[in-house]
Amino acid sequence: MAIRKLFVLLSSLFYSTGALHVSGRWHVNEFFNFLGKFGFERTNDEDLHGTLGYIYGNVTSQQNVTGQMALVVLDSEYFTEFFGNRLLQRAKACSAMFDKINAIMWDEGCNWAGYEDFLRRIPCRINELCQDEMNEPDNVIPGYQFTYHVRDTNQPRYAYCTITFFATD
Repeated sequence: MAIRKLFVLLSSLFYSTGALHVSGRWHVNEFFNFLGKFGFERTNDEDLHGTLGYIYGNVTSQQNVTGQMALVVLDSEYFTEFFGNRLLQRAKACSAMFDKINAIMWDEGCNWAGYEDFLRRIPCRINELCQDEMNEPDNVIPGYQFTYHVRDTNQPRYAYCTITFFATD
């Protein structure tokens, strides 16, 4: 047992890690909420497990929320337009925000051909996985409701995390 603890301690010295912890309350009258910006190092295919980035957590509500909300994680290539469109009239902002990413965004209900994992529908039911995680629960870090796996073998990148209302067809 002591040898295992020592191994975990020593192996953690070889990897640089950082974290962003967000907690708080969001009021449904807020259309858009910026949560944070953080960076990910380039993923190494030879050490995939040790170099993947993870975004995970829990998002629940004590009340019945009307409307659709999403936790959206975008890299800088998509975030600038998404973020800028939030300033439009609320009736037009949602479709404009999602216009650029809809074609490539994987979505269980709308776009199986998408290849980018940008959003999770929130809030999630207390003590349950988020709706978008139900088909592959083994991909979720135990004890949490959702997990994003961040992998980019080309370059390091920034990720921007937001909560917003969104419309579905």
